[in-house]
Amino acid sequence: MFPTIALENVHKTYWMGETEVRALDGVTLQVQPGEYCAIMGASGSGKSTAMNVIGCLDRPTTGTYLLDGTDVAQLDDPQLAAVRNQKIGFVFQQYFLLPHLNALENVMLPLTYAQVSRAERQERAKAALDRVQMGHRLRNRPHELSGGQQQRVAIARALVHRPQLVLADEPTAALDKKTGREVVEMMQRLVKEAGTTILMVTHDNRILDIADRLIELVDGTIERDREGIAKGEIFML
Repeated sequence: MFPTIALENVHKTYWMGETEVRALDGVTLQVQPGEYCAIMGASGSGKSTAMNVIGCLDRPTTGTYLLDGTDVAQLDDPQLAAVRNQKIGFVFQQYFLLPHLNALENVMLPLTYAQVSRAERQERAKAALDRVQMGHRLRNRPHELSGGQQQRVAIARALVHRPQLVLADEPTAALDKKTGREVVEMMQRLVKEAGTTILMVTHDNRILDIADRLIELVDGTIERDREGIAKGEIFML
């Protein structure tokens, strides 16, 4: 079995005028199927760049990235789009639900892009919403839902196509403490049931005891990589 994520000496360099910015500076990382990893780091540490590369939204300048054994750097843009649709689910801080669609229609979207039949799209989307305890709000549009409910719909959308990898970017930032904890625990349960790998960027120390592993980025490099912390321990940056 291949690692879900295998980065080998990955660099990502930008130029701002004549200044070279090393957003990622020789990152080597493996994440196994079913792992729940939290990524932390100060602003400018390389978290967003790492997530963009791992999510196949950007390409490394140098180095190798294998997603489930596939060298994604060798893929063209349409092939990368297919990989994102088939293998990766995204959960964002701002939910990004389409306001003119109801919960069921929002969750059906990835299956629409994958050209799944309408009957199967509806069946799978309903099942995904049931799993996040939103089966009773199928016909509600985003403005009729609370923040926590919208994030549950976003999680259902991320999981409906049964991805191998879920990338979550600050999924609790817009939620209160209790709702944020519930959402992350629910996400953990769902991905563990499916054997899905999850990589979560967060600044929320309150939920870090849920993660199997903590990775800290500093100036584009991995400063620490360790097993999950005990409940109540504070992970200092």
